[in-house]
Amino acid sequence: MKITKVTTFRVSVPVRPSVAITSSLGSHRISDYCLVRIETDDGIIGAGEATVTAIWSGETGGTAKLLIDEVLGPAVIGADPRDIDDVLGRMEAVAFGLPFTKGAIETACWDIAGKTASKPMWQLLGDDVNGAVLPSRFSVSSRDQADTVRIVREQLDAGFRAFKLKVGVSAESDVARYRAVRAEAGADVMIGVDGNGGMNAEQSIALAEALAGDGLAFLEQPVPRDRPEVLAEIQQQVDVPVMADESVFTLAEAERVAELGAAQVVSVYPGKNGGISRCREIIAMLADFDIPCVIGSNLELDVATAAVVHMIRATENVLCARMPGDLVGPYYHERSIVRRPVRIERGQVHVPDGPGLGVEVAWNEL
Repeated sequence: MKITKVTTFRVSVPVRPSVAITSSLGSHRISDYCLVRIETDDGIIGAGEATVTAIWSGETGGTAKLLIDEVLGPAVIGADPRDIDDVLGRMEAVAFGLPFTKGAIETACWDIAGKTASKPMWQLLGDDVNGAVLPSRFSVSSRDQADTVRIVREQLDAGFRAFKLKVGVSAESDVARYRAVRAEAGADVMIGVDGNGGMNAEQSIALAEALAGDGLAFLEQPVPRDRPEVLAEIQQQVDVPVMADESVFTLAEAERVAELGAAQVVSVYPGKNGGISRCREIIAMLADFDIPCVIGSNLELDVATAAVVHMIRATENVLCARMPGDLVGPYYHERSIVRRPVRIERGQVHVPDGPGLGVEVAWNEL
């Protein structure tokens, strides 16, 4: 089997205004992404999704399309899509970085491999570790207190039992917002906070200490991504688990965080880490340091969400029940780009059971 054609589609899908995300990195109101369609000489088609934002990785829907059309796509023509290592090697030989863009091509190849074998993708990755139904947390924008509580109340009614509050935009209100949400949600609901690198060490320690007695589950990436040594200083001074996210794009960065003792938990996901294979390498390496992982998000659509949940189902060292990840990107969006959307009900995500990713992109409608 050989790859014969690689086609890209830019898509722009609005986020529902009532749940649109605002953090210290800015606002996410439109998902301007790039889908990739890979065709083979056997007639099997695979789908991938580059869930890109410039502030996150330096990639956009436009750059992803251009680089796939002119550089990465030509590099993988003629490759066997089932030989993931060869596909990754071809891409790395012609372009540096670009994790989300490369991850889209890799996802499409996994989709083809699953369809060829008539198996859901997770079965190609390993045993059933985490099950077919995965609990998700819900990320809440940095809004005023009343609006934050409104969103949490609505999502509690929708079935969510884990939340992540964006903090760092207004340090003065973060403690009050958290405590208002805790009062609304009750003691049994998991609540963590995410600074998206918008805080300093002093602010981070003060926030963690203020909320430690209120059931704070984690403090995610409070300081900028290039300062893992500061994360380590914070972790040494607080009892709350520090979670590294923006500080861990690559295996080398993950090793640095682990060696410094900069986090008790690390947030990973295929887009940020350059694809499913590279993400699983990081997860496995962190297991050697006894550091568990949770799944983060860049508000994926159905294609990338399917890839994420397939990976979780077959991957050890990923926390699910105790600390659910961000798995419900499609839930935030006004519409879907697939004919069989990923099933999301009562705060839980069902891993698709069809061959490959188990979702069918509406190519003609794009």
